[in-house]
Amino acid sequence: MTPRPAPSRPSFEEFMETHWKSLPKKSGFTTQQVEEIFTGLLKEMGVTWNSIKVGVRRAKVQAEVLFDHKKNLVLNYDDNYFNTLTEVEIRATLSHECCHVATLPDSTILAPSGDSPQAMFIEIYDEYLVHKEFARRFGGTLTFDAFRGIKNKDFQNYDRIVTMANAGMMNVTNALYTILNDAIYFPLTGDSAFADWCRAKNLPDLNQFLAWIIEDFGFIEGLKLTRMQTMELVPTEAALSAAVNYYHLLGDDRTYGPELFTSTANIMEEMVAKRTSTPLIDVWRKRLWAHRVQFRCPRQSDSQLRWNVAVKQSKTNRHEMIKATPLWLPSR
Repeated sequence: MTPRPAPSRPSFEEFMETHWKSLPKKSGFTTQQVEEIFTGLLKEMGVTWNSIKVGVRRAKVQAEVLFDHKKNLVLNYDDNYFNTLTEVEIRATLSHECCHVATLPDSTILAPSGDSPQAMFIEIYDEYLVHKEFARRFGGTLTFDAFRGIKNKDFQNYDRIVTMANAGMMNVTNALYTILNDAIYFPLTGDSAFADWCRAKNLPDLNQFLAWIIEDFGFIEGLKLTRMQTMELVPTEAALSAAVNYYHLLGDDRTYGPELFTSTANIMEEMVAKRTSTPLIDVWRKRLWAHRVQFRCPRQSDSQLRWNVAVKQSKTNRHEMIKATPLWLPSR
């Protein structure tokens, strides 16, 4: 008897496509209608562009706008997702995408690939800038309220992402960055919903980690760097933040234990310091020291730390980000 092949697990994209289709349909706009709404919003906001192309990209994104320095725009959206939104919610979503065009010189990302961890971290920084602009333009309006309602629906998605990451169905770094990319909206707009969710899920360190990222993004923003300089510095912040135990942030204390920082955090910071110079290095050192003092975590000797690096190298390639130039993050 020929054994049956084991059933394959659905990908995250397949899972989300099935999920959107299972929800009640609230609208049914065509691509042309979506384009008309998008261009109308750009005009209302006083944003200029050279050309626009609109296309459907299911399960990969909910909505995204890509553009070069000449403002040739490409709007991609998931029609299955848009069908779950009302017209007001669609307009709010597209208004947020318009803020990308209004805020950034272009959407180009200096990274090995568009779905690499370093590219995802740069996208989180872009969202930091865009959410601030969205709040400035639309705070106190129906558009802002509608967008907040949309974001509040995403907590069920956070639950799914955490579950899939802890079950090995989703890369831990990708899972964490996906949540941060979305959840950074809440503290930036003075909304405590994400902090409340973290408290309810017993993930307080995840909320603390996001607060640190926002603090450091504020420092980077204050430097008023060019787009290219920003894309060189933001991955350094990502490399420094990788001294944190990402598994623990998502509730998995089995893989590397319950500590907030990894046992190799000191060496990782030293290796980053050998590659570049930025005040962010001292900021992360102080956070590590304050944590160890608060929780009386024993400081390991250099020989112990180097041994841990060698051991963990066989389990994960996270330290490889230190060797790369620029400082790229690995997949976990």
